[in-house]
Amino acid sequence: MVQEITGLSSHTLKLGHDQSTGVESVPKDRIRRVGGGRKSITEIYPDIETTLLGLVKERLQGDPASP
Repeated sequence: MVQEITGLSSHTLKLGHDQSTGVESVPKDRIRRVGGGRKSITEIYPDIETTLLGLVKERLQGDPASP
């Protein structure tokens, strides 16, 4: 019934139940368990800084009004 009302998956509901009853614990100084949450952009795309700088490189070479 809770799944129908909230629209959450059964896995998510079970995980929340396990955390609230102490079956699965989360360290007191954390919101999520270790390894949970979104990965940083540099972990997903290690060369993102180089790629972004390459996109704007030609536009950063000084004042376009003076040759």
